[in-house]
Amino acid sequence: MSPLADFLRQALDGQQFEQVLDTNPPTSTAELNALRQDGADKEAKQLPRKADLRAAATAAAPITQQPQIDLTVIELNRLGRPVSSGTVLMSPQYPDGKAVPVDRDLHTTDVRWRQWDDAGWYANHGQGSIDIVPGRENAPIDFMSPYPASVLKLMVAFGVLRLVDQGQISLDDTYAYQPVTVSSLCGPASSGTVRDYLDAALTWSSNAGACAMVKLLHDKGAVDGLNQTFQDLGLETLQLKNTNPANGARWGNPVTMSSLDTAKLLMLVNGGRGTLWKTRAAPGSPPTS
Repeated sequence: MSPLADFLRQALDGQQFEQVLDTNPPTSTAELNALRQDGADKEAKQLPRKADLRAAATAAAPITQQPQIDLTVIELNRLGRPVSSGTVLMSPQYPDGKAVPVDRDLHTTDVRWRQWDDAGWYANHGQGSIDIVPGRENAPIDFMSPYPASVLKLMVAFGVLRLVDQGQISLDDTYAYQPVTVSSLCGPASSGTVRDYLDAALTWSSNAGACAMVKLLHDKGAVDGLNQTFQDLGLETLQLKNTNPANGARWGNPVTMSSLDTAKLLMLVNGGRGTLWKTRAAPGSPPTS
């Protein structure tokens, strides 16, 4: 265990998450089954009324089990190169936190990553059932990766900026977002520059801006290529899958991001100099930059 990982594990354990109050636990089988609708727009929800919030807070009880937490910190030097790292997972299976062995290329094969399952967190005690990375059945750590929510906008922005780098689009191009079907997550048709959509998605987490850019990626036939790029970079848990080409919505459980791969992507965006890590095309093959 690296000193940084040990520090992070102790810090997480010291937060005493078992004392967190749950204001809205599911209370019926029907509610649990509704959570399993992976195609649902997870963020398309009406904000609760203040009176309902006050009532929920009054009736809140301690959470029934340890939450899923995936935490990574990568220490960088002044050139933006990695010096050390620590990755810690917490779940009902690892209530005190589990430090993940990470190699010099900021990679691990010790975790069997599973897709988030909304209902499974309650019904299966935080145990997922769908593998994110194949071939990890015998990994010593089994962990259901938390749903990335709006962090997925980082993958979307990376994909759009790849198109800019390739000369397929310009940041100042006007994009007419014309959804075939209107989603409550994304909103109605709109028009704006690619730059403005990205700015809205990244600076104030606009779902409408992100949906427009997801649809742009689909329009350009770039989603599969983006997912393959993540694999080629060794960011195997970064997957923008099953989104809806008709409107850029359907942000469901097949969209996955581990904290380690997300931190590595941010390190790339940060512009670290030289070879930041090496990847392996297949198990046992020599590493490549």
